[in-house]
Amino acid sequence: MYTNKRLSGDTQLRESVQSLQVTRGKEYLVVEGIRNIFAIPAKLVLWNARVGLGALHENSLTALKVALVDGGATSTHISINEYNPILIWQRTFSNDKTSMLTKVTLGTIVALHYTFFPNKLLYISDHYNQFADSICLYSDSLEIALHEAGHAIDVTEKSEKNIGPGLYTLASFFPPVHLYQEVVATRKALRFISDHESRRCLRGAFALLFPAFATHLAGQIINSIDLANSWGILTEPTSPRMRFYIFFWLVVVAHIVGRAVGNFAVTSVKQVHTSINN
Repeated sequence: MYTNKRLSGDTQLRESVQSLQVTRGKEYLVVEGIRNIFAIPAKLVLWNARVGLGALHENSLTALKVALVDGGATSTHISINEYNPILIWQRTFSNDKTSMLTKVTLGTIVALHYTFFPNKLLYISDHYNQFADSICLYSDSLEIALHEAGHAIDVTEKSEKNIGPGLYTLASFFPPVHLYQEVVATRKALRFISDHESRRCLRGAFALLFPAFATHLAGQIINSIDLANSWGILTEPTSPRMRFYIFFWLVVVAHIVGRAVGNFAVTSVKQVHTSINN
């Protein structure tokens, strides 16, 4: 991996990577089994057995750390396959990127959700908690980890422009902003993989991250239709069958497009490398 080569030749980068806070949860056979059952729908939607699988591979963790350091998100905490509400509450109220008003409102709501709906058992999703500045991972997937790192870097960049996580989160309730945030995180993940990982990993990243984005797009479309119904703009309510069709076909198309774009990207990278070598 190119990240390992960078670490071996860059003492400052290595020290920055080692300074990142990483915590891991213990593995319990029963808990891991229950979570994998809850993760089956996500595995099928993303067509990836590593979703909800558990501990992140050490090489993937190294790449995640380097991505965070490169993006300036050096205060971000990485939580791997654990349920640690005490730490999340502590980080929520010690996060200097958020105001006290944000901590006692949105930050508290997110912390309560983490506390009473443990992802380690239920697998709701891998996610970035911007109020605790923590990446919570339950999948052995470099692509997912880097996508969440993209969110952390995005929030860090916005904080430097005096746009706090609270305001940025409130803005995400507007579909264009929410989709913009997902696009930004996905682009950052793909850019890092293209620069640091193998062509096989790049192909897999497109194949996974495109359908993942499609789930957000489908959700926003369905929510927009529901909102139009509530305002009387549309007269026909959204039936469960329509919701399923919107979600299903968007994900299917995203799988097809993701694989096609991934193959094209891999071919382009290969041609560039060939030209350089020649």
